[in-house]
Amino acid sequence: MKALFCLLSIIVLFSGCSESQTEHIAEEAGHVSEQTEVVRTNEEPEVQERYSASVNYENINPAIRPYIIKLDSLFDQTPYYINSEGEYFFYVCNGCYSRKEQDDKPLIQMGIINEAYDTILAPDYSKIYNPDATVKDYIEIEINGMKGLFNYKTHHVIEPQYEVIFPSDISGVLAFGKIGDKHYAIKEEGAELIDEDIPLYKMHGEKWAFDIRAPHIKYLYDSYHIIEGNGPNTGERVVITPSYIHQLGYAPEVITGINQAQNEFGVGSAEGKIIESLSITDKIVALISSFKESGIDGRDYWNNKHHLITVDDKNNVLGSELFNENRGYGQFLCEEGEGAFKFLEDNMLETRSAAYVKEAYPHYDYMSQYHYYQILQDGEIVKLESNRFYEFTKYIKLDESYFLGCFAKKNSDQETQDEGNYWLYNHLTIEDLDIMRNEIFADYGLRFQTEKWQQYFNKQEWYAPAYDNVDHLLTEIDKHNIQTILSVKEKISGKEAELKKLIFYVAAG
Repeated sequence: MKALFCLLSIIVLFSGCSESQTEHIAEEAGHVSEQTEVVRTNEEPEVQERYSASVNYENINPAIRPYIIKLDSLFDQTPYYINSEGEYFFYVCNGCYSRKEQDDKPLIQMGIINEAYDTILAPDYSKIYNPDATVKDYIEIEINGMKGLFNYKTHHVIEPQYEVIFPSDISGVLAFGKIGDKHYAIKEEGAELIDEDIPLYKMHGEKWAFDIRAPHIKYLYDSYHIIEGNGPNTGERVVITPSYIHQLGYAPEVITGINQAQNEFGVGSAEGKIIESLSITDKIVALISSFKESGIDGRDYWNNKHHLITVDDKNNVLGSELFNENRGYGQFLCEEGEGAFKFLEDNMLETRSAAYVKEAYPHYDYMSQYHYYQILQDGEIVKLESNRFYEFTKYIKLDESYFLGCFAKKNSDQETQDEGNYWLYNHLTIEDLDIMRNEIFADYGLRFQTEKWQQYFNKQEWYAPAYDNVDHLLTEIDKHNIQTILSVKEKISGKEAELKKLIFYVAAG
């Protein structure tokens, strides 16, 4: 995996380039790139110093080793290669790697060279994607954030002038390109402005799904992948996320180390999709995405993410917020670890996830927690902040389901260590309910008459005592929730022993 660090640096540099968007559509949508030959030498070139210390050529794929050694003498780097119909093609790059100290980021110049060392695609591009990922027989290409297409069979180039390129399922239309709020049907012979049949983000479903195992994606291969002598090999395949997916922001820009089979080391699966939507206005939609990655890096690992994304009817992404992420090895401590969410009234999103407690809280190490996001009329996403640890008491009227969940604390009692190392609760305790109720009053600045609660809230940075009575400041939501908390407290009184059990839990480390 160490060889992948230099590849990741390329992607970081890709994202740092931007220019003002193209103002008009080019009269000619594409041209055929001239096939030229790179400079060659008769003798085998020496490996340049910039790689001699970082690449052990003896341990890379022997089938491509001679090509990589020679190409590395002609270019700064040869990060990827592909094998298409029995012939090798190499992604070469200048400006993507250098030992020279430079004040500014070097200009990325990428191209494609074949195994005869002929230039198939001139090294003029800041980013080159996977073959067939967006359009069959084409590769997305990019200069300073603008996208185009390259037919790797005919060498036809559709010059980069689009902010995003979308796939097409319409006969005769290769793809759709977006410039500002305008969309164009890209064809072999040119491009034309359209205002219908556009593949809109707001028409969600399987259309915006992304899967590294999808049959239409041709993998790139890490040129510097190390072949282990005795140890397990890590996957060498690479997928660069198509621009129409990357713009949504729910998937990584590049996924490296993809394995050949599910039981091998590396990334075994990585897939995402839009799973729910909510219309904010007649032009703006909120989307929920799910992205899951899993694999093996010595043990099974997983990484699950959910994003809240807002888009308009011109395919502009207005906002994006990662609201839930869980990663780790083996099993979750709590079953709800992948997270839960639901849209509420007034364009609000409620999220729930079980995670280690970051805030100072005396009762649990790991617990179910709720958070809230407001979606504004212009598509802006605002994470709602509250002084209260139990945020839901501020934003919604509670029912009894909000007191259920997963609440875990390490067992520090030596006498019961043989029975379990964690106390696991399925319901908040009376002490929790007392904190929940009193922090509503504390949020408004109540001075407590009880020394216990005065001392407790004096330790909270946000607490500012100002009133002996705050009843006049309570909202209808506050009043409802105070009564609900008291009612639930009465129900579980005397039954707290039934709410918990000892379990054994060991996280891989």
